[in-house]
Amino acid sequence: MATEIEKTAKEIDEACNKFFGVRAKMLDMIDKGTRLDVKFSEVAEKIGEGLRELHAKSKVIEEAWRLNARQFEQGRTERDGYERRLMQLTEEMSRLGFAFHEQVRIELESFERQLDIMLQQWGVPSVLPSEGQELKLEVANDKKEKLEALVRSVDETKEELGEIAAQQITANPEAYKRFGVFYAQSRNWKKASEYFERALAINPKDAIGWRGLGYTLFKQRNPNEAIACYEKALEINKKDAATYYNLGTVYDEKGNYNKAIACYEKALEIKPNFAPVWCNLGTVYDEKGNYNKAIACYEKALEIKPNFAPVWCNLGMVYQRLGNKKEAKKCMNKAKELGHI
Repeated sequence: MATEIEKTAKEIDEACNKFFGVRAKMLDMIDKGTRLDVKFSEVAEKIGEGLRELHAKSKVIEEAWRLNARQFEQGRTERDGYERRLMQLTEEMSRLGFAFHEQVRIELESFERQLDIMLQQWGVPSVLPSEGQELKLEVANDKKEKLEALVRSVDETKEELGEIAAQQITANPEAYKRFGVFYAQSRNWKKASEYFERALAINPKDAIGWRGLGYTLFKQRNPNEAIACYEKALEINKKDAATYYNLGTVYDEKGNYNKAIACYEKALEIKPNFAPVWCNLGTVYDEKGNYNKAIACYEKALEIKPNFAPVWCNLGMVYQRLGNKKEAKKCMNKAKELGHI
């Protein structure tokens, strides 16, 4: 019996220590959130109030256990009475721990929503542009540092909570995709991939998430992995012209022109006025030496987007190869006028 009592007492002691450690981590996160951005002050204060209340309860439980333990050691409490009190304290600690983790779950979800709102306010979309289109978003470094510090705090807290976090915290896949775009805009492709992977771990049926992951993997010079992601996206949504376009770009880069053409043509079936696809299709025909088809594609791209500077340059180069100096000069002048060369 004494061994069982000691075991139960040890479990309570460990639970107390773990509880206080997690609480300290949360308080650290609150402090960072309060200091870094006033938008988080209300959320931080809400967490703080709950933790102060839980702290008071946990101190009462801890002190009751220690007092009961001393009384037992001094012979002022019978063994059966001590065992009953230990059971009561264990149950109280369990209820307290459940309430604490439930509150942490709710507040972490609130933090992630706040982070997502902040990214939206900065103009960060949840979808990457198609391959060949530039990420033009610029976020000030001080804002990046604030957001990254807050994200680290949330991640560290989840790590501290361990399995409970994995089971109870419902993360926001849309927020993770936006984080992916956020890191992609600063060309941190590895970090961007990590967040798209997190989004897909929550919702593996998200075609846009697979396209985003494929985009970031291609930027890290992993074409085969990118192809696998794009194909996964197309299994989910066969009507996404942007994914066919991106997939065609990877095949083009690998020199597999026939597959690239097939992908570009599929994209145009879905979205006929997709000017960048006409441009890339023209480039493939140019590389294959089919200059007439290349010219036709470039002209179609310019019909849709007359000031598409790279297309004017590409068209000029085709005319140069054909020996048509007059048309070549005209196209190159237009490209120069648009600031491409």
